[in-house]
Amino acid sequence: HLQMDNPTQAILKFQEAKKKNPGYRTAYIGLGKAMERAGRQSDAIAVYRQYLRMCPNCRRAKAVRATLQRLGVDP
Repeated sequence: HLQMDNPTQAILKFQEAKKKNPGYRTAYIGLGKAMERAGRQSDAIAVYRQYLRMCPNCRRAKAVRATLQRLGVDP
């Protein structure tokens, strides 16, 4: 779903998916990536942190923590 050539469209799609199903964890990952691509780093960080609050021990949590560290913040 992440259209690298159109991160704004991807953001809208992932926000819609998140709104329809707030527990759909994949939408948080996709939304964070799309926000990064769009240059919205602080928004991406907030979404990644939401994911970790929701699911601190999920299989993608380690990768999300690494992404936050790459972005220069503590998970």
